[in-house]
Amino acid sequence: MIKQLRYILLLAWICLTAAPVSAKRDQETIVLDEEDIFKFDSLFIESFRQKNVDNLLMATNMMLKCYNINPESPAVCYGLGELYILGGNDEGALYFLRRATKLDPDNYHYLATLAHWYSKHKETSQAIDAYEKILEKFPEREDAFYDLSMLYSGSGQYRKAIEVINKMEKRMGMSRNFTMEKARLHLQMNDRRGALAEMDALIRRFPQDAMLWVYKGDIEMLYNRRASALNFYNKSMEISPENGYALVALYEYYNKEHDPKQMEDYLQRVFKAKDIEFENKMQFLQGAINFYSQPPQVRLDQIEQIFLSMIESEPENPTAHFIYADMLMHLKRNEEAKEELRTATYLDPECSDCWWNLFKITYEEHDSTGMHQILKDAMDAVPESPEFYYFSGVLAMEERRDSAAYFFLKKAENYMDAYTQKEMAFVCYKFLSSLELRIKADKLACMNYLQKALSMNPKDAGVLNDYAYYMALDNLDLERAEKMSAQAVDQDPLNASFLDTYAYILMKRKQYHNAFFYIQRAMEYDKETPKNPEITEHFGDILYFLGSQEDAMRCWWQSLNDGNESEALKRKIQNQRYEE
Repeated sequence: MIKQLRYILLLAWICLTAAPVSAKRDQETIVLDEEDIFKFDSLFIESFRQKNVDNLLMATNMMLKCYNINPESPAVCYGLGELYILGGNDEGALYFLRRATKLDPDNYHYLATLAHWYSKHKETSQAIDAYEKILEKFPEREDAFYDLSMLYSGSGQYRKAIEVINKMEKRMGMSRNFTMEKARLHLQMNDRRGALAEMDALIRRFPQDAMLWVYKGDIEMLYNRRASALNFYNKSMEISPENGYALVALYEYYNKEHDPKQMEDYLQRVFKAKDIEFENKMQFLQGAINFYSQPPQVRLDQIEQIFLSMIESEPENPTAHFIYADMLMHLKRNEEAKEELRTATYLDPECSDCWWNLFKITYEEHDSTGMHQILKDAMDAVPESPEFYYFSGVLAMEERRDSAAYFFLKKAENYMDAYTQKEMAFVCYKFLSSLELRIKADKLACMNYLQKALSMNPKDAGVLNDYAYYMALDNLDLERAEKMSAQAVDQDPLNASFLDTYAYILMKRKQYHNAFFYIQRAMEYDKETPKNPEITEHFGDILYFLGSQEDAMRCWWQSLNDGNESEALKRKIQNQRYEE
């Protein structure tokens, strides 16, 4: 039923806009037979259908076929013009739009589209001519008046722009926006009196509009007529004593007059004003902070009063509480900051920055219970923010809760953007690599995460060491493993674990004497008590290949006694020889 209705409406539109069956062409008449009419209508409808599903190529082909049947149809020319606009064919669009307006010079939509094309392509004189023609034929079109005035204004023809606006006001009555635009145009021409006259006309119409007096004051300030400006600002305050924009104007007035006492009075009142948008107060805030941060004394009490005034004027604005909490955090007044942040998260549960600052405070206070609770609440409130899963995973790692750490870090991985959150991604991959090994004994997954970590930071010594070691365990590309391990040792030559890995890889590459040198250094720098049993095991391995079987057995037994439960180690001891 809906499709049928759309078809009927479209057919009706064709009947209204398409050229008649008989059309003049170079003083001749094109006569279409019934077959051509049917074919024309079908193609025309199909062209619109294809356009509606964004198949511009097919739609254009269909409309061109219509044009071949009846090139005198203004509707077809206009349709082609629109299709070429969508397809980015400026030359084709202009040709067919001009042709459509020539064939049907009384169609407003054709004329307006052509005028808009000229305007968009910065062909200002042609656009102006087009809009003037529109207004000759359609003097009731308010949008055409407006567009024409903007074209005159943009091309510096301010008086003509004012004339057009006057015509609009003559038709539609005085408008605040139109008159304000005329005042602006007078100022563009450096015509102070003309701008003030426009404001006076508005004031006569709206005598209780306090903002109009502010605008008059601003005009006078532009011409450095300060006494007159002050008079107009005060008049605005008489009408509306808490008019925020008058307060801002008076603050700036006394700033130019170098009167700090008056400046401060109006400054404090600005932030209490309820008619100033919060975003505008935020823009004004930095200037206010700078004002109170001037030597010889930083006046924190006055800065704090500004934040309190903003909260008082907009108590349900979460940003007001958030920025005040930020100040309190810098002053180490953490309990008060937490209260403001809790209010902010109550007003806007999805405020990630609010949750983050709450977490920072509890982290600095070493409040484990508070940290866990805030992270839980944050994950519930903003479930797609990776940082809260990430820190939950980090805390779980610190508490040796591997399963919980794995769960949270996998969640963080799912939501984070590794390219914009590189530091988080790097640590996440590092932790997940060790968890894959500890929880699932999945060496391949472990190495995949190490590879991801290296893509974030290819010079990290810890990741280079771990990746090289796992490659050596499986005898994978030992030459590359040696280079990676050497990079780690170069960065931290006193690190026993890095030296051990390097020695182990050298042993795998049958460089036993070099391996012995580095394993000795690893044993020397190993500060654990007892010694790291893996390093002791590797010391035994290298001694074995150097022909010291008894010393090797002694090291293997020592490694076992120090807690090394490796099955490979047990086989070495049982069989009294090196085994993988």
